[in-house]
Amino acid sequence: SPPIIKSKHYGIDTVEASFSSKNLFKIFKTIYKIEKILKTFKPDVINCHRGEYFWYFAVRRFFLPSNKWKLIRFRGDIRDPKNDILNRFLHKRCADLIIATGKFIKDKFVNNLKIPDKKIDVLYGGVDTGEFYFDKDGRNRVRKEFEYSEDHFVVGIVGRFDPVKGHDDLIKALSNLYHKLSRRYVRLLIIGYNSVITSENIRKIVKAENIESICTIVGHRKDIRACISAFDLAV
Repeated sequence: SPPIIKSKHYGIDTVEASFSSKNLFKIFKTIYKIEKILKTFKPDVINCHRGEYFWYFAVRRFFLPSNKWKLIRFRGDIRDPKNDILNRFLHKRCADLIIATGKFIKDKFVNNLKIPDKKIDVLYGGVDTGEFYFDKDGRNRVRKEFEYSEDHFVVGIVGRFDPVKGHDDLIKALSNLYHKLSRRYVRLLIIGYNSVITSENIRKIVKAENIESICTIVGHRKDIRACISAFDLAV
């Protein structure tokens, strides 16, 4: 994965494990790796950027108070956190800090799970402006590649094909704009790769909404800066 590649580039020791696997053997194997790291590396902070093994670190932190490390739960998912007894216990009693990538996510924890406000920080996502900036030449090249004129208003999205990215909503919104509001100048450019759903799933939604003539779906691109520059509206 990109974080592993980047870590190795900087000479940082890394350990990989199947955190998303539901195979019982792999789960125990992952826990074994975790325990080995905790005993040898002895971390000061554990940041659960994803939720798959947060439960394990949380329970371990709660029942073994002699642990020196602090536990952080990082939440960037727009979906509501599960509001049940177990999840409230894990976040309220076990985590030392919750970091949300937006205030609206923080509000869900405060209002729904009744997590104390002081226990949650908001850390907005950053952008590497040395890599991502407006590229006029790139814009012209990409728009020419997909035969967009300056009269076209191009709406674009970049990301893996996953329901959480909102492709379904975006396609229906563009369909409404194109058909019902007669905005014939709009175009939709979808850039991504197969994940939870595939490009074929996306194409079926596009076909159902009857906007095949204005929608272009492409796979992985290396010239993302140019592609984003080609958008008039990035979703």
